[in-house]
Amino acid sequence: METIDTGHKDILPGYQIGKLQFKSSRSVYLLGLDLAKKSRVLVRFLKKKQPTAQESAHFQDEYELLRELSGMESIPRPLHMEETVYGLTMVVEYFDGLLLSDVIAAMHSGQKPIKFYSRP
Repeated sequence: METIDTGHKDILPGYQIGKLQFKSSRSVYLLGLDLAKKSRVLVRFLKKKQPTAQESAHFQDEYELLRELSGMESIPRPLHMEETVYGLTMVVEYFDGLLLSDVIAAMHSGQKPIKFYSRP
């Protein structure tokens, strides 16, 4: 796994942080490895190093919503959220696919993605 030099050795204890997987208007998703379980995860950081209180609250609300919906097909399962030197960080199960924002953009441009999510 390609490691990103974040300047902090233990940015998220228990995880190895890897390459960029997705980028949205507000977040970046990096490939991660849960060192205890030896399983891939996605580690999501807000792009802003110092988000507003409203942006942080929205991020926490999104985490809670994902937790409530995680038993449904096509919803990635959030594993945990914690504060790091980069702010709030959400760890979610690894998934192959596209971000919902990318699917919507593709649909508006006339493209029809066939598959946008699957659990490994």
